[in-house]
Amino acid sequence: MMGTGAIVKKTRPARRRKKASHWLQVGFLLTLIFAAGGGIFALSSKRSVNEPSIARSGSSDAADPAAIGTSGIAAELQQAKLFVKPGDATSRYQAILAARKIVPTTPAATTEIQQSIEQWSQEIYQIAQGYATQQHWRLAIDTARMVPKDATNYQTVQATMSEWQGKL
Repeated sequence: MMGTGAIVKKTRPARRRKKASHWLQVGFLLTLIFAAGGGIFALSSKRSVNEPSIARSGSSDAADPAAIGTSGIAAELQQAKLFVKPGDATSRYQAILAARKIVPTTPAATTEIQQSIEQWSQEIYQIAQGYATQQHWRLAIDTARMVPKDATNYQTVQATMSEWQGKL
């Protein structure tokens, strides 16, 4: 038989891509998540213009071993203070949790620990108020919930949270 004169080009079947293993895909996704989380952490650790700020009290960040008892307790309290990051309520809550684990050996140590916890509680509330000022009601409420029940400002915080709840 005679052909039509058309040139017929043989084509190869399309290459099939090798599927990556399940664990390779999971590893890749985890890498992306951690990279994104690191970027978010780096961005959130820098103070932004819209981030509420808090007023610092006059107390020193360095614990004085003579004022609170032994140097071991001073070191433990200093470790708790290391949690605190500027403008971050969660870090203050972590510092409160760490300070509560310290076993005071003197009345002065008990006082210093309690003062630190009270200061961080006040600062958490101030951060929450900053969010409320920006009308970020849900964030303000969630932040205010970190104030411990035994803090002196707890009742005030609860009343304010009820007010914010009405604005949602």
